[in-house]
Amino acid sequence: MPCLDRHDPPISRAGSSMPVVNSFDEPLTQRQLIAAALDLFVDRGYAETSMRDIADAADVPLDRTYLLFGHKEAFALALYHRLSVDLEAQASELPDGGVAQRFSAAMRMKFDLLAPHRQVLVKLLPVAIDPENRLSALSEHTQRIRARVQGVFQSVVQGASDCADEANGRSLSRSLYGVHLGLVLLWLQAPTAAEEALQLVEDLLTMLGPMLTSMDWENQILSRVDRVFGQLVQPARDDAHFTQAENILRVLFRHRRLLDPDRSCAAHPCPQCFALHLPMVENLIRRELPIRLLLPGFPAKSANRTKTLGPLPDLGEELSLRFLITLCDEIRSLYPPGARITICSDGRVFNDLVGVSDDHVSAYRRQIVAIIQQTGADHLDMFDLDDVFRGNEHTLAREELVRQYADDLELVVERTHQFDHHRAMFNGIHRFVFEDQIALQSTQSRTQVRKQAKQTAYEVIRRSNAWSRLIAECFPDALRLSIHPQDPHSDKIGILLTHAEDQWITPWHGCVLLDAEQYTLVRRSHAESCGASLVLRDAQPSHYERTQDSPT
Repeated sequence: MPCLDRHDPPISRAGSSMPVVNSFDEPLTQRQLIAAALDLFVDRGYAETSMRDIADAADVPLDRTYLLFGHKEAFALALYHRLSVDLEAQASELPDGGVAQRFSAAMRMKFDLLAPHRQVLVKLLPVAIDPENRLSALSEHTQRIRARVQGVFQSVVQGASDCADEANGRSLSRSLYGVHLGLVLLWLQAPTAAEEALQLVEDLLTMLGPMLTSMDWENQILSRVDRVFGQLVQPARDDAHFTQAENILRVLFRHRRLLDPDRSCAAHPCPQCFALHLPMVENLIRRELPIRLLLPGFPAKSANRTKTLGPLPDLGEELSLRFLITLCDEIRSLYPPGARITICSDGRVFNDLVGVSDDHVSAYRRQIVAIIQQTGADHLDMFDLDDVFRGNEHTLAREELVRQYADDLELVVERTHQFDHHRAMFNGIHRFVFEDQIALQSTQSRTQVRKQAKQTAYEVIRRSNAWSRLIAECFPDALRLSIHPQDPHSDKIGILLTHAEDQWITPWHGCVLLDAEQYTLVRRSHAESCGASLVLRDAQPSHYERTQDSPT
């Protein structure tokens, strides 16, 4: 979905670096056009399909088709981008083990993702291997997609048990990315042969073992392989760009919210922590573009008044927004184009599941926008489901989001049972949902509420993942932040917005308690148990203050 892609004028609509939300049209229309285009590419061939053919097949006016997709190439790029995002999202599910095992697993993930689209990818093959075509796998126009996939192969190597050296690991990851391109090309022509070739590569990597990352690359033949692949798959390496990108990520990592805060790389990020993100940041620096950061969050206040003060934002949200502004300022001090944070408010995505009305979601969003405007910040903005599906049919919008972007519920449950970090995320969401529902549904037993909360938590995660997939399409160059604790090697960087009593609490699930030394985000019941006094601002509850006489 290239509608908000502001950085690739030859392919999609040109404009400023800011997304123009008012020109954003329904994903239904865009997906309709993409589906029509891909079907026509299969039936007629890419070269034989025109923009008018696509518009007619999708029953969309030609002018609107051009507004949403400036060129025919944009339809193929939308598919490439979607596949790269899905592969990146699975990187944290790579198995523990050596380079050989992890590379083989990554390739099988890739083949599984490509399989439903094999017919159209075969039809696109002539332009994908044409070095003069903008859809070439090695062209400037596909660089950002390559950067995302290169991050996956950096994660393959840097997370391997036999990766001994970070710098050599980066060299190896570039070579493996090149091998991956060859395997994909073979798979498109002959899937069985590609599987055999992959097994051969895995066997060779297993035989070479630790030599791959411990040898002197400058004096060994593999260094020559790396130089060849490096020239093909990415622009010339700029050490200044690499250092700048690493420093920007270190700024973000200082505020990480991790599922396991005691993990060794919490205090000292390891190479795998950087692997998925460095190629994306380097690509933006090379193009002298702001670092775009997406933060799903700021949905609406929890309806559980043992946690929150009311339905509107309070001091907790204001402190968090000012922290985000400070974060952008810190990045700007390292990199003059700076950073932009788009808050992708997800309140409309699942408010019906957690007992919050659409009216409260709307009122909350208006106040968040007002706070941002009051700060005068020009690098913080908002985006939500209302910007995607216009009108007041919020229930239909949620249904459409799920229909177009959500995984099957069975897959969400399966991943929760299979992977520790998915299970930890589920446990955190389940706890929040249970706490809120037990406060709101006093007629049900705790056992009944817990059982219901379990199903609700799965659906919240399912919709949240759908929302993440939608915004990844809308902002293809962006790094993704999260207000939830994350695995340190995830494609999302968990961010702690403010001081809190635990790593899961957020401003919309708590309130601020001030004392003489600091402020802390706590549950309302905790602030009241401390004997703290409620403070109003503009006749609205703002926060609690604890005096010296208050009990501790």
